[in-house]
Amino acid sequence: MKFSCKFDKFYGYVVNTIMVLVTGALLLLALFSTSVITAGEYTTYASDNVFLQIIAVAVVMVIAVCAVKSEKIKKMLENPMLPRIAFIALASFLLVLIVGTQLSPGSDSGMICAVARRIISNDLSEDFTLTTIQYMQKYPNQNGMVVFIYLLFNLVGVDNYVALQIINLISLGVAYYFIYVLLRELFGIRIANVSLLIMCAFLPFSIYVMFVYGTMLGMAFAMMACTFLVKFFKTGKMRYGFIAAVSAALATAFKSNYMIVFVALVITALLVFLRSKDFKVLAVVALVCILNLLVSPVTSALYSKISGAEPSNGIPHLAWVAMGLQESKGKAEGWYNGYNDMVFENNGRDTALANEECKAYLSERIPYMLKNPAYTLKFFAKKTASQWNNPTFECFTFIQDMQINHHKVMPALQALYDNDSGVNKMLAFWMNIMQSCILAGAFLYFVINFKKNDVLTLLYAVIFVGGFLFHFIWEAKCQYTVVYVLLLIPYAVMGYNAVCKKIAERKK
Repeated sequence: MKFSCKFDKFYGYVVNTIMVLVTGALLLLALFSTSVITAGEYTTYASDNVFLQIIAVAVVMVIAVCAVKSEKIKKMLENPMLPRIAFIALASFLLVLIVGTQLSPGSDSGMICAVARRIISNDLSEDFTLTTIQYMQKYPNQNGMVVFIYLLFNLVGVDNYVALQIINLISLGVAYYFIYVLLRELFGIRIANVSLLIMCAFLPFSIYVMFVYGTMLGMAFAMMACTFLVKFFKTGKMRYGFIAAVSAALATAFKSNYMIVFVALVITALLVFLRSKDFKVLAVVALVCILNLLVSPVTSALYSKISGAEPSNGIPHLAWVAMGLQESKGKAEGWYNGYNDMVFENNGRDTALANEECKAYLSERIPYMLKNPAYTLKFFAKKTASQWNNPTFECFTFIQDMQINHHKVMPALQALYDNDSGVNKMLAFWMNIMQSCILAGAFLYFVINFKKNDVLTLLYAVIFVGGFLFHFIWEAKCQYTVVYVLLLIPYAVMGYNAVCKKIAERKK
């Protein structure tokens, strides 16, 4: 599916150009600086050792050249057991972390668990009304996850967070499996094997199995949707298209941010249709859209059924856009500052009225930012750095927000997320180096292969672009952006491989 017509070429140039610019900018940020985020989400911007970062990238490049030259290493990298062993090692580590800590969730994840717990116990006390019910009235996007936790707690016991975290671990395995299958289909077994090895070493994402939220469950279904849609394109079998559509809907049911994946899938499918004129593709696009439109009313109806609460439209989406364009006292630009809650409460929990106030605010804020380009450039530079240039992507800070139950956490495990421990500092250093190497490889890939990509090879790139643009204006948070950085890893692997090929061609 190489780009053939003018429209396809234009699409390819746009996506590749954005990827070159964004990965290049993020690489410069990573080489020269690091954003440090505390448990209270306060950001400080620190300088980094640029020479050390460049040396690390050079070392990775040397390793890649040596690997490409060695037939023995190339053969080893084609062994399908390699990624399996790597994931088993990662899963064993994460299982020890889950069972060894047994921490209770805090913040939003703690609240949705509290909602499920109260519904099961039929506790309709005033506290329930003032906290949990009102929380859900504000955030109906959590309906799907609350229904899931409610069903799970009924099966495995209330507040069984270990069970939830183990399901997250299984979801991680499912997500990695489908990423692997897609990479093997598009780029070959060697790229797929090496990519999965690097993903297993990318702890900022995998540690989120501890996070009792919809991130991992949504990711599993999102990656399943991507793989089955590509299978549908290649085989024309409608069952693959149906599975892709259902998977995309389930992904957004668990985590609304995966709407970005839904949009990327629709764009990709429409491009395939324009070329193939296969109306089965259009039928799948329609099914994907219909099922995603049903997610909100269905999850709302299910939540109302188990809780007895009236359905709510919640805080309007524009409130997050408005907050994403605001200063946040003590925090980086665009981070949570309570504006969305405040505007909803001040308008009597009326979604339409709150939406109008947000429109009025934006009608003043956007012109102000346009008239003050120096201020606006600084605003977005700091916002971007805060959410994309924290090498740990808050994977330790959210653990610090969790609560220790009636037991002692093993000192060795606590050292992983304790900022003052040598182990934590070593891991943060590793993540810092790894981030620069991933961005450098991805940048190289999109520069070298600028005119060689097609609709399918750009699928993960389109998801990345969607995530970057979305969080450019939406509420900033590292736990959102880590998903998209993970999807850069296959491109990074291919970037170093492309450089190796260039070196080999010059020698010839």
